[in-house]
Amino acid sequence: MLTIKALKLTSIIQSMLLSCMLLATTVTAQQNPEIGTAAKKFQLNDLTGQVHQLEKMQGNVVIVNFWATWCIPCRTEMPSMNRAWQALSSKNVKMLAINFGESQQAVADFVQAVPIDFPVLLDEDNSVSSDWNITGMPTTIVIDQQGNIVDRILGPKEWDSPLILKAIEKLLDSENAAVKL
Repeated sequence: MLTIKALKLTSIIQSMLLSCMLLATTVTAQQNPEIGTAAKKFQLNDLTGQVHQLEKMQGNVVIVNFWATWCIPCRTEMPSMNRAWQALSSKNVKMLAINFGESQQAVADFVQAVPIDFPVLLDEDNSVSSDWNITGMPTTIVIDQQGNIVDRILGPKEWDSPLILKAIEKLLDSENAAVKL
C-alpha cells in the first residue's frame, strides 16, 4: 500500500498528465451529451459487485459524477458530494460516482480513506465514460426524473451548498425540470 505522501505525488503527476492530454484534445459540440436528450443507459458494478442500471433509476433525479482517485479536484469535491447525499438520500434522488478506469483495489483504498456513502461504480475499461464523452474530470451529469440530461458540469462544485441543494430539490418538481446547478 502506498503512503499518503506517495499517493499525493502520484495524484499530482497523473493530474498534470491528464491536463496535458486534455489541452491537446479538440472537443467538438457533438462529443458532449446534449442537454435535453435522454441519458445513455449503462450497467456497472459497484465495489461490492452489485449491479447498478441507470434505466432502473427513472423516476428519480440522478446525479452521475465521473471521477478518478488521482484527480485532485475530484478528491476535493467528493466529501461535499457525500454530505449532499446525506442531505438528499431520503428524497427521490440517486447519486452515483463512476470511477474512470481504475482498478477495484485503487478505488477501494480511496473509499477507505475518504468515506463515500452512495454507490461507487467501476468503469475499469472506460466504456461508459467513452459512451458519455467524458473529456475532463470531474464531470457531473444531472438527469431528471424522466431520464433526460438537464445539466452537465465540468469541474468541482460544493455539492452541499444551500444553493445547489435547493436547485436539486427543485428538480424533484417536474415543472422545474429546466433548473440549472
